[in-house]
This record gives sequence, C-alpha cells and structure tokens, in this order.
Amino acid sequence: MDWKDTTSYSKGDRGHKLPSSFTYDNGLLKITVTKGHIYYPFIWIMHCFKLNLSEIDLHLTSDITAKVAQDKAFKMIRNHIKKISESITLTQN
Repeated sequence: MDWKDTTSYSKGDRGHKLPSSFTYDNGLLKITVTKGHIYYPFIWIMHCFKLNLSEIDLHLTSDITAKVAQDKAFKMIRNHIKKISESITLTQN
C-alpha cells in the first residue's frame, strides 16, 4: 500500500517536524489517517469521505506508529464496506 505524507507543514517545518498525516488514494477511495488533529490531539483518527466517514477514532494513542494506524484504518474500511454489501444483499432477498 502506498501512503503519502499529507502533513500540513508550516514554512520551514518540513524535515524538522515528524509527519502526522498520511493518505492512501487508489483513485476510487481516499483514506487519510491523522494524529494530532486540532480537535483530537492525542489520538489517531481516520477520514474516508467517499464512504461518509469523517473524524473516526481509531482508538490508538498518538504514540502508536503510522503503520499500525494505517492497517487499522484499512480493517475498519473493509468492515464498513462488508456491512454495506451485506445490507444491499439483505434488501434484495
């Protein structure tokens, strides 16, 4: 999976500040994990606007690695899509 650093850096901070936001974009889904958000300063959160998911708490403290947050975000997205698929299947029967 190819995650890109999408941290908002102040002028001169790049290279001096650790990355805190990462985005995966496969052209269909765009998933972002962020730590240190202004409203959620000590946890990792996730966004996937295509699936109407915004500021979803990953239940990981900010000292957890980005890789762990990214893996958890993928797992949550897969579960969300599975529930959507199951609900469509149920309504067709």
